[in-house]
Amino acid sequence: MHSMPKAVVLHSGGLDSATVLAIAQAEGFAVHALTVSYGQRSVIEVDYAREMAARLKVAAHVVLNLDLAPIGAAVPTSFAAARDARGAYCLPARNTLLLSLGLAWMQTLRARDIFLGFNSDYSSCPDHSMEFMAQFQKLADTATTLPDGEHVRLHLPLDGLTKSETIRRGIELKVDYNFTHTCFNFHDTSSALRAGSRHACGTCDACKSRRQGFTELGLKDPAFGSGPTAV
Repeated sequence: MHSMPKAVVLHSGGLDSATVLAIAQAEGFAVHALTVSYGQRSVIEVDYAREMAARLKVAAHVVLNLDLAPIGAAVPTSFAAARDARGAYCLPARNTLLLSLGLAWMQTLRARDIFLGFNSDYSSCPDHSMEFMAQFQKLADTATTLPDGEHVRLHLPLDGLTKSETIRRGIELKVDYNFTHTCFNFHDTSSALRAGSRHACGTCDACKSRRQGFTELGLKDPAFGSGPTAV
């Protein structure tokens, strides 16, 4: 019997990456989830990442502590601000950095697959486009050593999906979205995931997009409910 192929999944603790974890598992991969604690404002998202990885029983979950706060940027309330100052709402070159770390772990694992919750419809950042992904694919093949004829495979299972379509897919795969964090504005230095606590402002673009996705499916977003219950 052949063992399951390994795949690295970039896992932020958000709705999209939780969905991708489940998709990678459904496709038959032994998921090795990588979460980078890089100095983001919302420490709590790392705890959500740990919780979701445990709930989905991934093969391995690494939380890499890499303080990038000195080169980070503030989070605006809307994507309009990000379009005025490209990348201002997140860590500059975030995908470039995270994918490079994922690529390194993939090589160590002797794997060739990387999954990420990328959707080119939701960002104007230069490294959040299909053009960037195509260029990173070339870099990945050049930067790694794989058996002859093999190439790094970047999986973008959410690209082109609406938020509601992403949520529907996750629900089909039994993802409990109570244990995901999406908000741009919420930040909690205590880093404590407490049952019944809500960690979302409800007003930033990330919250609005997420909430709309649930609404289109006729569901209530558990991020604004009374506590963790199954979707």
